[in-house]
Amino acid sequence: MNKEDIAKVAHAAQYAYEHVLGNVDIIMWDDLTRDRRLGLVAGVEYVMNVPGTTPEGQHQAWCKHKKDNGWLLGTEVNETLKTHNLLIPFDKLPRAKQVKDALFISTVLALLPMQDEIGMVLK
Repeated sequence: MNKEDIAKVAHAAQYAYEHVLGNVDIIMWDDLTRDRRLGLVAGVEYVMNVPGTTPEGQHQAWCKHKKDNGWLLGTEVNETLKTHNLLIPFDKLPRAKQVKDALFISTVLALLPMQDEIGMVLK
């Protein structure tokens, strides 16, 4: 299991969470743009490289990654214009989005100790 595999599972958890909340606009992994997939892998790398990371820290890293790749705050998510409505401070996020960041971190942390073992089982 590599970083992309972990990102896929973390995204699947977020996908399920969003659907439970009624958000049917979230996109499955196979339909994500390359940029969004790379962003999720960067999120996994951040959790791996920053022990004790918090949902706030994860969100700040996500914002930095987006901004470093030309994204700006906008009223909606627009891949063409590179705008996103969640490029805001963590404490301004809706509670549901704060929980989504915590879910991502928890999923990544749950899978990290199993990387080698899962990789051997899948081979």
